[in-house]
Amino acid sequence: MYYPDKKDYLDKAAKYNLIPVYKKYIVDTETPTTIFLKTLEPGKEMFLLESIEGAKRLSRYSFIGVNNERTINYKNGFFSLEESGVTLVKNKSEYPLLELEKVIGEYRIYKDPELNHFVGGAVGYLGYDLVKYFENIALPENSLDMPEMLLFLTDTLIVFDHLLNTIKIIAAVKINRDIFPEKTYSASVEKIKKLEEKIFNDKVYLNKTSVDSTDLSGDSTNEHNFNSNIAKDAFLDAVRKAKKYIVEGEVFQLVLSQRFESLNQKQPFDIYRALRILNPSPYMYYFNFKDFKIIGSSPEPLIKITGRKILTCPIAGTRRRGVSPGEDVKLVNDLLNDEKEKAEHNMLVDLSRNDIGRICVYGSVKLKRYMKIEKYSHVIHMVSRVEGLLQKDKTIYDALKSTFPAGTLTGAPKIRAMQLISELEPDRRGLYGGIIGYFGYDGSLDTCITIRTALIKGEKIYVQAGAGIVYDSLPENEWRETVNKAAAIFKAAGI
Repeated sequence: MYYPDKKDYLDKAAKYNLIPVYKKYIVDTETPTTIFLKTLEPGKEMFLLESIEGAKRLSRYSFIGVNNERTINYKNGFFSLEESGVTLVKNKSEYPLLELEKVIGEYRIYKDPELNHFVGGAVGYLGYDLVKYFENIALPENSLDMPEMLLFLTDTLIVFDHLLNTIKIIAAVKINRDIFPEKTYSASVEKIKKLEEKIFNDKVYLNKTSVDSTDLSGDSTNEHNFNSNIAKDAFLDAVRKAKKYIVEGEVFQLVLSQRFESLNQKQPFDIYRALRILNPSPYMYYFNFKDFKIIGSSPEPLIKITGRKILTCPIAGTRRRGVSPGEDVKLVNDLLNDEKEKAEHNMLVDLSRNDIGRICVYGSVKLKRYMKIEKYSHVIHMVSRVEGLLQKDKTIYDALKSTFPAGTLTGAPKIRAMQLISELEPDRRGLYGGIIGYFGYDGSLDTCITIRTALIKGEKIYVQAGAGIVYDSLPENEWRETVNKAAAIFKAAGI
């Protein structure tokens, strides 16, 4: 049975121009990966979003985006909206978020009470380099020639419910002057039928994907397997310069990164399959864009907004997992008693409170969790949780502008830290330190910080990683930290 039925749909069409139509199915023999592969076609742009909460608990929903025929692209100051390769809108603009808000604002969506999750919107990434449109930040060259913002406008969505072992196929065709509600309802039903045929009648054959080690520390990886965009001596010198700026009082902390690259010989989706096993995280994603693939497993949200409630969870302070429960306890105690780690964590918590405080109701910003330990499959994180209530005259775009990029990826004070990053790093960051997530048609927002992420472009795979520099940092140790972080992702690619 399709929900809503045609009569109910036509009644609602008087008020809304986007009414999701959906059908539910039992899928106890399928997984999000098999359904993704069944619906994947050559050249088709798609995405998969999954989440592991804590060390091993799969969150309730996974999302597969198919038929993403409309794409929002922002590059070199030009905003464009494309459909099936045809440019519908292209204009020069220095306000990328305003342009995005205009597009999303055209949709008046009806939200069925049964659909208590993401049902559609703009899904993709905002690169770190958008900062130049928010603040006075000069940037180095864009050697990878990446769009600064790239998002799918979802047309059809498959929602996998892990609790009930069901899926919903959701299709929503926008109603406008040229397409009457009767036609949009029929078009939505037809999209559902086509996907139903693929999911339940097609077979999928998975490539054999070996996982040679569950150790993602990177300690055993040979860094000669991949190259950096900055020589080791130059990176060490940048760390020394950063420490000098810290001593002079320019910043308290500065995050410096380097981008590594290697030839890729593995199927991109097989890398994702390996990464989701080796490094399960709250935010896992696979994007099949036309010109490149993005594969990631990020532990850290930037902001999440539902209704007027805004949430951010700064992570600062990490230890590896122990080989036994007893060693886990020792490592947790070591982390909680490390004054340097606690000082850095406090600085970033304060930065998060200040960032969301600018757009929240006065007095509503609260520290809900403070320096709590969260255990994941391979690491132990120290995490806090900051919540607030968005002001009535503010939007999700105001909230994003106030918090972007994350202080955990820049340092503090944020603006001066970003200026120094541009001075000390040789290339634009691109994806790294930006965000990945969705802007819902219903006004919701859920984004994570783009770390622990691979970009596959052409025959190469790129991974960027950083280290937080403070006054007593040892340059060699900071260099090694970035290498180990990148090596963890390269391991999933078999490099």
